[in-house]
Amino acid sequence: MAPLRAEVERAIDPVPPQIGRYKIVRRIGHGGMGAVYEAVQTDLQRSVALKVLKRDLASDPASRRRFEREGVAAARIRHPNAVDITDVGEADGYVYLVMELLQGEPLSTRLVREGVLSPMPLADLLVPVASAVGAAHAAGVIHRDLKPSNLFLAQDRLGTLTPKVLDFGIARIEDDSEEAQGLTSTASVLGTPLYMAPEQVRSARNVVRQSDVYALGVVMYRALTGRVPFKRESSFETMNAIVQGECPPLAKLAPMTPPALVAVVARCMALNPAERYPDGDALAAALLPFASPEVQSFWGRRLGVAATPSAMHPAAAVTVPPVSLDGTLTTLSSSAVELSRSAPSAAPPQPLAEAPVGRKTVFAVYGAAAVVAAVLGAVVAPQMLSRQQARETRPAALARPPQPPPPAAPVAPAVTPQAEAVAPAVTPDAAPTVAPAAPAAAPVRALHRSEAPPMEVVAQRPRTAPAAQRPTPAAAATPGPRVRVLRPGSVIIR
Repeated sequence: MAPLRAEVERAIDPVPPQIGRYKIVRRIGHGGMGAVYEAVQTDLQRSVALKVLKRDLASDPASRRRFEREGVAAARIRHPNAVDITDVGEADGYVYLVMELLQGEPLSTRLVREGVLSPMPLADLLVPVASAVGAAHAAGVIHRDLKPSNLFLAQDRLGTLTPKVLDFGIARIEDDSEEAQGLTSTASVLGTPLYMAPEQVRSARNVVRQSDVYALGVVMYRALTGRVPFKRESSFETMNAIVQGECPPLAKLAPMTPPALVAVVARCMALNPAERYPDGDALAAALLPFASPEVQSFWGRRLGVAATPSAMHPAAAVTVPPVSLDGTLTTLSSSAVELSRSAPSAAPPQPLAEAPVGRKTVFAVYGAAAVVAAVLGAVVAPQMLSRQQARETRPAALARPPQPPPPAAPVAPAVTPQAEAVAPAVTPDAAPTVAPAAPAAAPVRALHRSEAPPMEVVAQRPRTAPAAQRPTPAAAATPGPRVRVLRPGSVIIR
């Protein structure tokens, strides 16, 4: 099946089975200047990607020099996220470039499949890409054709994803005069219109480093909203909209995008190049706070960006502000100590404003609650224990037993010898006087003669009489004064 496919592909874009020491396996893709093939380097028996210039363009000196300049530009960039070109040459009438063979898919394919990307996955992809573009800028190379199809998502055998910047075919080398070589005329336009900066639309000679930053801003706009900002019916209308900056606001098309990220995209797509990020490294540093912690940790060291909790997640400021767990616990612990020392406020509690709660906030609240409980237990428990001990050491006559539940219906209690024993003796000629009944759970104590009228004694039946007041059998058999029950818990002794 593979040989048949190779024959069909060679029929569409005829190439020999082998070019020099590279044996053609299959065609990977093609463009305006040529095609890319998977090939095997026969002397080393390794798989490579072979980019071959079309034969009709190989005879054109300008096209050939531009093709060769791609190898020169890519060779200047030593970055893990830029495609590595290992060889350039000519054999059997074909001009070719040898690159590393990548397995994966371009970003354009993923965007077609998924539609849009959320901020964190997008930042994880574009931070390395912007860093590679920054390395190109540091080497004096301007890409001029950054777009999703030139950002390849390479995947190794372990599943690790590595974004790669491809196709430096129309790159500009700042210290090399293209005009002197006849590669770019004053009115020529190079690049893909949908991702061109306004100055690049006017002329390919006007491109600067900020032109690549603008193209990456358009890539982010497309990934977040699912559409390119300046697509019109014709190329002329599209270029006119780019120059005028007429595009729907990103925040309107993707309202869930964090405002800080919207601001980053807006700065990338500013009409004035001086208002954009100066190079790819500056853009990578601006995107770093929106990336995952792993990307922040790795690229923060490479870019020299200090990773602080407040600066690492500005997107979180839109939902939940960052919380310092230690600081929160310290503050709440101090407040708990003050609350335990002061009386509780009589004012009704005010309702708290609802706010989104993050994982760190929940942990902080639980930790603070544990500290408050520990502090209150340490302060209140000893006081309660001392009160309990003091209550237990009181005399038996003053001890206040637990209050029994009120009876379901008022039933007159039977007169027992205990009640007779508790009541003191009175004179027989005293007139009876009815006193108001005491509560059912009132403590039991005998009234002294000096504390009450001489002819009145009110006693209540205790739940449990002290041992000292329990009557002996002899006393219980001795007849005592008559007792008349008025209401449950109260008696009048005559």
